[in-house]
Amino acid sequence: MADVPGAEAPPPSDAPGAGEGAAPAAPSQQATPRYFEDATELLVRTVEAVEGDDIIGWAHDRIDPDTMGANGLLWFLLRERFGKSYVCYYSKRMSFLMNRSLATNFMPSGVLRRCEQTDSLSEIAHKAPLIIILDATCPEIMTDFAHLIRRSKEVRHKPILFIDHHRKGSSDVEDLPNAVGVRAESAQATSAILVHVMRNLGLDLRGTEEGFRLAIVARAGIETDLIGVDPQGYADSTRAALAYLDEVLGDRGREILDKLKAIKHPNTWYRKLGEALAEVENYDPTIAVAGLGVIDDTGIVPFVANRLMEMCSFKTTIVFGLVYDRIEGQIISVDLDASGRSTQDTEIVLPDLFHDIFFVTDPAGRKTSKGGGRTNMLLGDYSGAGASVPLDYWRQLSTKSADEKIHVLHQLAWPAEFLRMRHLLLSRIHSLKPEEVRSVVPVPGLDGL
Repeated sequence: MADVPGAEAPPPSDAPGAGEGAAPAAPSQQATPRYFEDATELLVRTVEAVEGDDIIGWAHDRIDPDTMGANGLLWFLLRERFGKSYVCYYSKRMSFLMNRSLATNFMPSGVLRRCEQTDSLSEIAHKAPLIIILDATCPEIMTDFAHLIRRSKEVRHKPILFIDHHRKGSSDVEDLPNAVGVRAESAQATSAILVHVMRNLGLDLRGTEEGFRLAIVARAGIETDLIGVDPQGYADSTRAALAYLDEVLGDRGREILDKLKAIKHPNTWYRKLGEALAEVENYDPTIAVAGLGVIDDTGIVPFVANRLMEMCSFKTTIVFGLVYDRIEGQIISVDLDASGRSTQDTEIVLPDLFHDIFFVTDPAGRKTSKGGGRTNMLLGDYSGAGASVPLDYWRQLSTKSADEKIHVLHQLAWPAEFLRMRHLLLSRIHSLKPEEVRSVVPVPGLDGL
């Protein structure tokens, strides 16, 4: 995740010895600057104080390459430097095919585990001597972790170590009683921070196939978080991390990364794209807003948003759909997922828009945002946003079978959620007309509403 790209950070904070904890070499030395020594020292101090060898981590929903890369490097350094085991838990299916391939083919086996497919998750959390959270510190985007800390005082009071490069939010693990961490806002990716922490500890990925695979994930993670950032805005620590990973990877690694970016998508994804493109004359001339209906793969949503942006002349694309996840014949989640892309649009600030219109409301009426994003403020020419709002009232609706529930989602849930989203979008984007917010599937009774 990256809603605060490093291009927004003032250059001086990246100088060795400044906000990234780098120690400058003496004038007579030619040593490479060391970055993030504060994060290194805190990690060593925290891990060495742990009694027990089984440390766990938690990642944000639909874990992305930067979070994945950082956790792979953490697994490596915990094993090599401390003799500890490490497993990282996350909720909800990954969005992009590249991410799924990285997790399956390049991450060490068993390091990433999905909460919904893990037995005795609460017991695991209660037994863990330490929980480490990398790259996102808002509990509300760590669905199962948020449930645990609400229900269990013991989990809330667990020792927690976080390392992140995003701003502190209104709801944050930093506020938990026994949480400590480093928030390096001048950094541009958490994988870059972990590369330097690993190197500060004298560890090296070079020379082994395992290290090569970890470097693939870390490089993909940093690249993902640098989307929309001009290379002139790269922090010195980012450049140093990329240079080191390139040494590990060589030409073979670059070829693999290029192939990962070119993974072919299923025909069902293109079918939805075709439905969205069929509405191209009905969208606002500069803003395409498309509702995809009920779908079974969250990856379709950003795929369509990206392709509409690439293939058409819109300044902004906003795509949303009702996504269900089915495991072993059971519907385990129903979410309203959304993705937005914008270039050269001075009228719409996508991260703010998604933060405001995608939310959940608790019984006391308090709203918690489930959306956000990042923008390249240095150039002002790119922003991206995403959201995932759990719709538990549809998931918990009693039906005779999963197939019957899916039918209900098509017939009842989508019309209701589409109209709700259309109202929220029209209330924030005043240039939009109701008929320009399009559902690519029929919505009964839509005329006149």
